[in-house]
Amino acid sequence: MKVESDPIGDEEFLLRRFPNLDLYYDPQATPPVTALAFKPIKQDTDGISLYREIFVTIQDVAAGARTPNWCYIVRLRAKEIRTLGITIEPTPSADGLPGHCSIPELAVQHYEAGRAEKDKHKDIHLELAKLASKDIVYFP
Repeated sequence: MKVESDPIGDEEFLLRRFPNLDLYYDPQATPPVTALAFKPIKQDTDGISLYREIFVTIQDVAAGARTPNWCYIVRLRAKEIRTLGITIEPTPSADGLPGHCSIPELAVQHYEAGRAEKDKHKDIHLELAKLASKDIVYFP
């Protein structure tokens, strides 16, 4: 039986939650999930957050939002994320939802390190948005 600190397998599904705002999701755009859905915020010091679906349900991830009926959740396969040259690390939290993990390359301090680093991340954000747009599993 897996535990939260075990390495993340290539075939695992990961869930990413983001708010229901036009900045993050635009049904008229291609892809509809925008790159901003993968931009780190100031709390993302260990990388942007995702949740391992083997430890938590989609409904649990939605319920963990500040406003559960006002968010989107997308599903991504770990292997597809890794094809972008980024890693996924288990980062279990004693006081949060089970199955928490992070993409350390997308930590806020890297994003704020300068223009070159910011530009590199924009490409990764866009590629993640394309992957995420294929499997939107929760709508507000």
